[in-house]
Amino acid sequence: MLRLSPVPLAPALRQGGACHMLKAMATCSAEKEAALLAQGWKKQFLANEPRLSEAVEEYRGLGFEVHLETVDPQACAASQGCSSCFEATEEAEQFRVIFTRPGQKTRDQDSP
Repeated sequence: MLRLSPVPLAPALRQGGACHMLKAMATCSAEKEAALLAQGWKKQFLANEPRLSEAVEEYRGLGFEVHLETVDPQACAASQGCSSCFEATEEAEQFRVIFTRPGQKTRDQDSP
């Protein structure tokens, strides 16, 4: 079965001065992330439109559940990742961290 894995990206892909995708360094709050990981979610990557909708559609098409979290600029800065895209609140609000976990259909396919 095909499984999506995070694709290694440049530290920040920029177009017209705005980041469109970043490494998985960017994050939501540490508490939220820990709770999601404990529930079986896997952090994939951070994106804004139009890549966000494309990635969500692709993951769902492959049978994954998708959960989106807002970005916590302080958590990004603390992780020593690039946080320049999040210095302005209106910029940070455009991004979401994508989490996935196998949907029922995917889990059924993995069963013997």
